[in-house]
Amino acid sequence: MALTPEFLWAQTKDQLYLTVSVPNINQTTCEIKLENSPAKVVFKGRGGVNKEEQDYVLDIELLKDIVREESRYNVGARNVQFKLKKAQDAQGFWDRLLKSSAKNVHCKVDWDHWRDEDEEQDVEFGAGWDSSNMANLDLGAKMDEDEADMDDSEDDGEHEDAKKEAAE
Repeated sequence: MALTPEFLWAQTKDQLYLTVSVPNINQTTCEIKLENSPAKVVFKGRGGVNKEEQDYVLDIELLKDIVREESRYNVGARNVQFKLKKAQDAQGFWDRLLKSSAKNVHCKVDWDHWRDEDEEQDVEFGAGWDSSNMANLDLGAKMDEDEADMDDSEDDGEHEDAKKEAAE
């Protein structure tokens, strides 16, 4: 009897990311099928821990349609990754991955790839500035004596009391 693998999903407004977790997949015997309407992903393969390989089958119907011709997959050493293009009328953020609203214990959110609707644009931190801009930042420069005296005068007396108690 075939096992159902764990699978993870994430999305953007126009793509789905699906990862089927099966290590050591036999690439020569695995079968992968994508269907447009109704949208389905079918994976059949053999994998698992060496010398204890088992058959795995994942056959899921997606909530909305995909474009099979513009979708891709990659069979790796630890999993199968799918990048599925949402159909034109299915773009936008989906409430769930599967057509069935019943809880699927094998389906999990891929938090490493998840994007909220307001995070649609990937932020490339550091792309808009270079290290020459860092010369203008004050990263803990030493204070001059006037600033140090001003900081001491702003104490509310608690530090002075603590110093007296420590001295006694």
